Amino acid sequence: MNYKIKVDAERRIGEIHRNIYGHFVEHLGRCIYGGIYEEHSPVSDERGFRKDVLETVKNIRCPLLRWSSFDL
Repeated sequence: MNYKIKVDAERRIGEIHRNIYGHFVEHLGRCIYGGIYEEHSPVSDERGFRKDVLETVKNIRCPLLRWSSFDL
């Protein structure tokens, strides 16, 4: 069997939704607790989320932040 792939950079078939380009965080090390979320920290807001991390996420214009949590 022979297969060919043709790439036509000029052809546009639709828009790509910006929310497919998000970021993913999970419970490894201090990514969540002590990273994004840190209760009673002087750099955290009233809900416990670190303001410096929230500002950085806003600056990189992250459209979506996925957080996966599962029990083994």
